[in-house]
Amino acid sequence: MGLAIRFHPRRALPDYPFKIGCIGLGIGTIAAYANDPDTGFNGSAGINDTFQFYEIDPQIHAFAETYFTYLSDARKRGAEVAVTMGDARITMEQQLKEGQPQQFDVLIVDAFTGDSMPIHLLTEECFKVYTHHLQTDGILVYQITNRYVNLLPVIATLANRHKFQWTVVDMASDQHGHSYNQWVLVTANPEFFDNPVFPRERLCRQDYTPTLWTDDFSSLFNVLD
Repeated sequence: MGLAIRFHPRRALPDYPFKIGCIGLGIGTIAAYANDPDTGFNGSAGINDTFQFYEIDPQIHAFAETYFTYLSDARKRGAEVAVTMGDARITMEQQLKEGQPQQFDVLIVDAFTGDSMPIHLLTEECFKVYTHHLQTDGILVYQITNRYVNLLPVIATLANRHKFQWTVVDMASDQHGHSYNQWVLVTANPEFFDNPVFPRERLCRQDYTPTLWTDDFSSLFNVLD
């Protein structure tokens, strides 16, 4: 998600209100990127980042606001940080029905690390909801780390089916204790992947078995790791 925020072509524009959505709050760590010059933020006075979180568990929201300071620190830096409670897909569908596409520059989907898989956030119908909330050059970021299933075939199938480019970013464990994480970046913005930080040979080149999930059909047996 750091790559998506730092290298989005609009990130360094001085008068552009960069907007990030995130499905899954956790402790709000991603808010550390809000109004941070080290990630390319170049906002003028009154032009600040907007971070919109979607979280289904009110206790997690309470913990993030009470015991951690990522959200409050971002607000102190001038960023607009909001947390919308409820199922993210239902909320986002309702926003579209009300004529309120969020126009995210980056939309992060980070809800798959546990052992209870929210399949309704991985179907083709939900992918269309995401893309309707993105800017045309926006970036969709999936956190697909999971001990039980390999979600890459599902994401890659959706991206290819809708003519989006994608790449996998692996973050391996290191001597500092950072654990392995796997991310997939998906976008219709070719300028983003022109950055040399993304090897061209890795774009849409991973081996996978096409696996399409819809609201009518999905099967975890196809993605067991």
